[in-house]
Amino acid sequence: MLDHLEFIVSDPEKTVELLKHFGYEVIRHTEHQGGAYELTCKEQPTLILEIVRKRPQDKLGMNHPAFLIPSKEEYERIRESVSYDPTELHYVSGSGRYVSNIYDENEIKWQMILARTEE
Repeated sequence: MLDHLEFIVSDPEKTVELLKHFGYEVIRHTEHQGGAYELTCKEQPTLILEIVRKRPQDKLGMNHPAFLIPSKEEYERIRESVSYDPTELHYVSGSGRYVSNIYDENEIKWQMILARTEE
């Protein structure tokens, strides 16, 4: 299941204002990557648009799609079955989630988000 789409922009605040016209609202603002906004809309409340500020090394546009992985076991299954070498799961304090990235032969970044579990 798709969790979020991350877009790199030169002016996140202007992009957020534009997206509000399409029915999106800010659900979180973090300092991730120089200032990031997470938005959602009532028609698709589980899909998040993440808008982040461009850094010198970044290209403008969509950075990556992120897929919600339901369990650590499913993450390990995917990790062992793909022919690419995903990064280790790492904790992102801004979102409170664990993430891992895969880069394919086209240099496209695909992200996996480990679903939150009740401890």
